[in-house]
Amino acid sequence: MNTHHRPPDDRTPATTDELYALAWSLHERARAAGRLEVAYHALAAALHAAEDGADNERIEAVGVRARQEQERIDRELPGHWLATAVQAGREVHDGTHHTPLYTMLARTAAAARARAAADSVVRRAEQRRHPPGAPRGAASGG
Repeated sequence: MNTHHRPPDDRTPATTDELYALAWSLHERARAAGRLEVAYHALAAALHAAEDGADNERIEAVGVRARQEQERIDRELPGHWLATAVQAGREVHDGTHHTPLYTMLARTAAAARARAAADSVVRRAEQRRHPPGAPRGAASGG
């Protein structure tokens, strides 16, 4: 039996809060065990859960942790393939260089925060244009 695709049971996380907590916990455990790649992917999963839950604090927490992890790798493991110095030496086909994974994750979190802020502005504008209880065709003000 393939256990990788087991059907969910009662213990399967269902909410974005539960998924975030599970992903963050896996990140912490993998990090403590020195499994940097697993820790990265778990942190990326935590970001997705935070985005799904529109939780800006958690999105920010992932971004902060990603920056901290990149700094730690660069300081403590400068020869690791995830280190900035190693990635800077890897040229991409167009002459640019690779960006370290944790740095990219921090940038992705920043973009997620910006998207969430933009979505919030759009929602507020829509609420002003179409206040609750007003006929849908009627615009407020202006």
